[in-house]
Amino acid sequence: MIRVSIKRRNGIEKISVTGHADAAEYGEDLICAGVSSIAFGLCNALDEMKASADIKIKENSIEIRTDSKDALTQTILETGYYQLKTVSDQYPENMKITEV
Repeated sequence: MIRVSIKRRNGIEKISVTGHADAAEYGEDLICAGVSSIAFGLCNALDEMKASADIKIKENSIEIRTDSKDALTQTILETGYYQLKTVSDQYPENMKITEV
């Protein structure tokens, strides 16, 4: 299962994505491919638009942290959240979002 953790305090402070959807064979899982595309696109947007965020990419996990409440950073993070939520709503047996 893909697990997404969202930490909020007057805006998103952290998005963490880990795991595997287990919806198909490794390399053929379209849910994992979609979530990976969203997560990497989010990281690329933050980087390219010079938003204030710390990004850590490891084997099977992506973590984004920020203490910035500026509109650009928060808009990018909220957009990523809604994209991930759309996938989670369609595939609840393969992906779970926890908000803390």
